[in-house]
Amino acid sequence: MRASEIHILTGEYPPQVGGVSDYTRQVAEGLAADSRRVHVWAPSNGDTEEEKGSLFVHRVSGGFGPRGLRHLDSRLDRFSGPKRMIVQWVPHGYGYRSMNLPLCWWLHRRARAGDRIDVMVHEPFLMFHEGTWKQDVAAGVHRVMIRLVLGAARRVWCAIPEWERLLQPFAPGRGLEFQWLPVPSNIPVVSQPEAAARIRAGRTAIIGHFGTFGRPIAAWLARAFPLLMESTPAAHLLLMGRDSNRFHATLCQEYPDFRDRVQATGVLPGPELSAHLQACDVMLQPYPAGLNSRQGSAMACLAHGLPVVSTSGRVTEPIWAESKAVRLGQFEQPESLVAHVSALCASPASRRETGELGAALYRDVFDIRHTIAKLAESCES
Repeated sequence: MRASEIHILTGEYPPQVGGVSDYTRQVAEGLAADSRRVHVWAPSNGDTEEEKGSLFVHRVSGGFGPRGLRHLDSRLDRFSGPKRMIVQWVPHGYGYRSMNLPLCWWLHRRARAGDRIDVMVHEPFLMFHEGTWKQDVAAGVHRVMIRLVLGAARRVWCAIPEWERLLQPFAPGRGLEFQWLPVPSNIPVVSQPEAAARIRAGRTAIIGHFGTFGRPIAAWLARAFPLLMESTPAAHLLLMGRDSNRFHATLCQEYPDFRDRVQATGVLPGPELSAHLQACDVMLQPYPAGLNSRQGSAMACLAHGLPVVSTSGRVTEPIWAESKAVRLGQFEQPESLVAHVSALCASPASRRETGELGAALYRDVFDIRHTIAKLAESCES
C-alpha cells in the first residue's frame, strides 16, 4: 500500500548548515514531488511551521530532549494510524553532547506502539582510542544508543557498506534488513561556461580541491603542495570550501615562491561554487580513510563531470576501482596522487575519458533520483 504521509526526523535542516541538512532537504523535496505528504521534524529555538506544496517542515521547540519529545509526541499523535518515519542518524546531530539516550528510548517506544521506523545511518558512532577519554566515554554511550535505535528499526540504510559491518554486532537477532544508500551531491550543476571561462582567464590548467580543510587533509595538502607545483609547472591550485582562505594563507606563508599559483574562494553559494568547479581541469580529493560514497565533496566533482584523483583506504568501496571512474593512490604516499594529477594535466584525452566515466558512474549509482526511488519503495512495503 502506498504511504500517503512520511515523517522525517533530523538533527538539522535548512537554514541550518551541514551535510545532513542538505541531504534531508533533497530527500524531503524529492519524496514530496511525487505527491506524498512529507513532514520534516527538525530542532529550533521556537515552534514554526513551513509549508511548500505537500512538504511540511515542523520545528520542534527545545530540540529532542525529554520536554521536546513529549511535545513531539502530542503533535505526531494528531496524525492517524501508525507513522512511517525515516530517522537521519548522526549521534552528534541531536544534542546532549551527542549522548541523547532519551531520543533512542523514544524511538524504541514509538516502534513498540506501531510506528514503522527506517534509519538512515550517516555516522554510527565515535571510534574508541581516537581522542580523549571523554571521547571514549561518548563512544561507549553511542553504542548503547545505536543498539536501542536498531531495536526500533525495521530497515537500516547505510551511507557506506562499512557501516553495516560495524552495526551488525548491535542489531537484534531478528533479521534486520540493511541496505546501502549512497549520499548524492548537494551542489546543483548550473551550466555557466562564461563564468567558468572568466575564472580560468590566464591559467593554462587548474587543479581544484573542494572540502573543509580539516587537520588531516590540510596537513596532507601542505605536504603535497610543493610536489604538485613542481610536477605541473603550468598549473594553478584552486581551493574551495570552508576554511580554504585560512589554508591559503598558510600555504602562501610557507611557500612564498608559489603564492601566485594558488587561490582560495572561501564559502560560495551553490551556483558560484558550480562555476568554480567547472573551471577546474582536475580535482585532487584525498581522504584519510579512503574515498567512499558518503564524501559529498567527491560526489560534487563527479556530478560536474570532473576527473578526480583520490585515495583508496579501508572504507573505499570496490566500485571505485572496478569502474575506473577515478584515479586512486594511497593517502600515505602523496607522490602517487601527484603523479596521477600530473598525467591528467598533460593529457586532455585522459581527462575527458576519466571525467566521462565519473559522470556516468554518478548518474547510474549516486544521483538523488536513486535515493528517492529506494526510499519511496521502502515506504510502500
